Amino acid sequence: METPKKIRKRSTSFGARAGRRRPWSAGALLGLSIVAPAHAEEPDVGLGVLTGAATLVVGLGAGAVIVATSAEHDATQNQVGWFTMEGAFVGAPIVAHGVVGEWGRGFLFAAVPAASVGGTAAVFGINPEAVRHGVLSEQRVLWALYGASLLVSAAGVVDVVFAGDRAHALHVTPSVGDGQYGLLIGGNL
Repeated sequence: METPKKIRKRSTSFGARAGRRRPWSAGALLGLSIVAPAHAEEPDVGLGVLTGAATLVVGLGAGAVIVATSAEHDATQNQVGWFTMEGAFVGAPIVAHGVVGEWGRGFLFAAVPAASVGGTAAVFGINPEAVRHGVLSEQRVLWALYGASLLVSAAGVVDVVFAGDRAHALHVTPSVGDGQYGLLIGGNL
């Protein structure tokens, strides 16, 4: 009887020899491809302000037209118009900051208008006709919420003007190369 030939196995340990491929490097490169690339160019603050202001104006105009064309006691249409205006107040800073890549900052500026939407919903829960036929205390609360959300939303759109200055702040970028990985830190320290 013949003896079976010996089967030679290759080593499967990672990093045993220089030049071997490491399976984690493909995963790291995939993860880095998902991250937004760093840009050396300035953010387009003019476009950011324009889109934010357009969101405010169009939402304010559309909501005002809806309220103005409603019947005397049409609470539903009045509420739709009011929420259209306040929805524009929420969206304007998000859109404006999104154009320059500062989504988180946009959501921070949208927090007060979003809370105002909640407060307005509470007022409408108490009196559905508060837009045109609410008592003075309801009207004061409604207009205070409206004014606060408009003011913060407009401030959020104007804040986009300073995005160029913030773009030159500290930058941290992941780096993966042949046999190395780490973070690159740069900018105005």
